[in-house]
Amino acid sequence: MKIQLSIAKDYVAEWGAWEGVREIIQNYLDARDKGFEGKIKFGNNILTIVNNGCEVDRSYIALLGKTTKADDDSARGIFGEGIKLGSLALVRQGYRVSIKTGRFIYNAAITYSKRFGEDVLTFVDRKLPEHFNGIEVKIKGLTEDSWDQMKDNFIELRPSSDNDSCSSYGNVLTNESDRGKVFAKGIYVGKYDDLRFGYDFSNVKTDRDRAMVKDWDLNYAAAALVEAKVAEDKISPESLMEMMMSGCRDVRHAEYHMSKEVFDKLNNSFVKKYGKDAVPVTSPQEAKELEHFGIKGVSCPISMSNIFNKFDSGQRKRLVEAKLAPKKVYKWDELNQEEQNNIFEVFDLLKRSGVSFLRENIYYVDFHDDTLGTFTRTETEVRINLSKKILQNKVELLKTIIEEVAHNSGGDGSFQHKIAMHEMYSKVIAAQAGWVIS
Repeated sequence: MKIQLSIAKDYVAEWGAWEGVREIIQNYLDARDKGFEGKIKFGNNILTIVNNGCEVDRSYIALLGKTTKADDDSARGIFGEGIKLGSLALVRQGYRVSIKTGRFIYNAAITYSKRFGEDVLTFVDRKLPEHFNGIEVKIKGLTEDSWDQMKDNFIELRPSSDNDSCSSYGNVLTNESDRGKVFAKGIYVGKYDDLRFGYDFSNVKTDRDRAMVKDWDLNYAAAALVEAKVAEDKISPESLMEMMMSGCRDVRHAEYHMSKEVFDKLNNSFVKKYGKDAVPVTSPQEAKELEHFGIKGVSCPISMSNIFNKFDSGQRKRLVEAKLAPKKVYKWDELNQEEQNNIFEVFDLLKRSGVSFLRENIYYVDFHDDTLGTFTRTETEVRINLSKKILQNKVELLKTIIEEVAHNSGGDGSFQHKIAMHEMYSKVIAAQAGWVIS
């Protein structure tokens, strides 16, 4: 008896032998996961796929969309199309496909339908002499070379390896030959050239053709898997940091998963490479402002900065405070006569130039490093610290005061800071020239 399906010969026209085999083995794996054991074997150009103990009726063969897995989120296939469309793709390529289950064997073919006026997928059934308790699919005409290439696209059919599952999200495939390969529940989906590793995802959804994973889902799951491997010491913290610093796609969403344990490993690697006085920043402006305090700003992607802010939000503040805290603050009478005279002379010049600042906000200090001056503003105080070592050089003293007072207008390197400095220098030049300052 012929069972003509309403599936045109050219439906899923881009599918070939691989897609056909993939769909049928996908069904085998789903049945096996439900406890229906079986086997896959190849010989004499015949691929045989068997699940014992399960069988389907004629409606499963005849109806597109008929499935036993509609409410099973763990299943690889849920649309009720796999065995039908897989058979179509294979017979269209000249392979012979048969499905044995229950009391019948169904042979796939393409025949002309008078009802639809075109060639359609057809199953021709034949009654078996004995009941078969299971499903057996045979694909005839497949070469050994073709099968060897396809076999590598199923994680389960590969030789045993050390790529054991490391997380509920799946597994990282660290072999160089798998770089960029994406699998979903053990079946190959596609190649992504911007991935550092390969991945076998256990909980991402593919499109209907199993050829694509949504970008956000891929990035999210990949980051979770890399983080799990770092926690297990199977990926080094140095590799994680290098991937994050380079903006590698695998860890683009690492901030959503990062544990304190993995952050500590990442932070240790960061300090080892860049020093204990370094912090991640996301712009040259941030780096410039931190440089003013003797802190090294390391340019990095925003996700890296977010992770550091999440686990150590006070790091930058502590570094800045440590750099700002002077080693010693001098009283006026602790300065020598030359230093006092230079201060009076510079202050007088700035006053005559119309540059406004409060003398009582200026302190003379020894810093812990070569810092010449700092500017800080709180809700209750504006404070300028000047290094005592510049007090004997009037030019250096004038430059440093102008630079620090200009921070009232903006941070280091900002447009507002530069404009404020230019305006003050212009006033000083005008005053020295005897011009009227309005």
